[in-house]
Amino acid sequence: MVNKVRRLLIQIGKSLPFLLCFLVFVSYAENLFALATNDFLYYDGYFIVNTPISFAIGLKFEYDWLMVAVAMILSIAIETCKWNKFALCYLAANLLQKSYVANVELEKMTICVICFVNVLLSLFFVYKGLKSIYYVRNRR
Repeated sequence: MVNKVRRLLIQIGKSLPFLLCFLVFVSYAENLFALATNDFLYYDGYFIVNTPISFAIGLKFEYDWLMVAVAMILSIAIETCKWNKFALCYLAANLLQKSYVANVELEKMTICVICFVNVLLSLFFVYKGLKSIYYVRNRR
């Protein structure tokens, strides 16, 4: 029983940063699509992009500093690969960027560029995560 829990914790620690990167990818890809198609909602006196998938994920799960800290502790404790740690650094930088952008009014084109760069970065880390998980499973 203890061995199974230890293995499960290791698998969670190895895959959690890449799963978070996938959620970031979904969010930014949906934002980019909504901006490209001018799909906006009027909510509480403000226009916001219509992102129903992100809204549904947001009702169940919140990506914040606590989640990144837990993933960072797991990553260091089980000595994961460098891409795992780079993904966590990206997630921390993404949270800093989100807190900055929330306080500044930006043009639509600037928001599109930010979304596009984040889509590429998060997709890159998802690819690296899938590649490393696939490599480890086929190596056994």
